[in-house]
Amino acid sequence: MTRADGRAYAPDDAWRHADEAFDRTQRGFEYGYFHTRGTADLTVPEERCGSRCGTDRNTAWRRADVKVSAGRTVTERLVLERVADLPARGWWSGDLHVHMNYGGAYRTPRSTSPSRCATRNLHVIENLS
Repeated sequence: MTRADGRAYAPDDAWRHADEAFDRTQRGFEYGYFHTRGTADLTVPEERCGSRCGTDRNTAWRRADVKVSAGRTVTERLVLERVADLPARGWWSGDLHVHMNYGGAYRTPRSTSPSRCATRNLHVIENLS
């Protein structure tokens, strides 16, 4: 979920990511994102926010703009459409460059690997830590 000024929000319990390779002349903040197994609860400020979701190259991305009023709960459902069933064709997805310890500042236990695979629609990850 992103505000108009580019600030990103994530659930309190989510492993939050950010793209630090952004151009400050084009964006005021890093592009933030998080992974979920299908549902997520976020607390955002009172204003219009945008959400963009997708899993990988197997699904079409969806976008929603939501107006959030103070003290109200808003539910937005985005249904992802599968573009191709690549595993059925013998293709498996993977990420062969995953670090569980980002320079000591961010740590995640090895036990979260299966969850990280599932939320990213991956069959295999290679832990380089």
